[in-house]
Amino acid sequence: MIRRNPISKEQQRINERLKAEAWDLAMAYKSFFQSENGKLIWADLKKRFGWLVQLWQPGMVPGEVEHEIGQQSVLLYINREIEKPLSEEDKPPEEARHG
Repeated sequence: MIRRNPISKEQQRINERLKAEAWDLAMAYKSFFQSENGKLIWADLKKRFGWLVQLWQPGMVPGEVEHEIGQQSVLLYINREIEKPLSEEDKPPEEARHG
């Protein structure tokens, strides 16, 4: 059995602050990309960087596929932030933001 050391109060405050920052960032992504300007930019990014298209094409030079994968990974991250379910019950307390 693995014994874990109890988390110190300082580490607990740090964890709560990091959760609060993650919540705020997720809300910012949702707020921006659900706005009219955000929807316009999201559509442009998907078109510009090959959202959900086949990456490998005949005649591609070495390294090109990796570049395309890198671009798509950013889109996947943004999409995950936009689609992430958030509820008010998950919202951290206000004092966690001032740790």
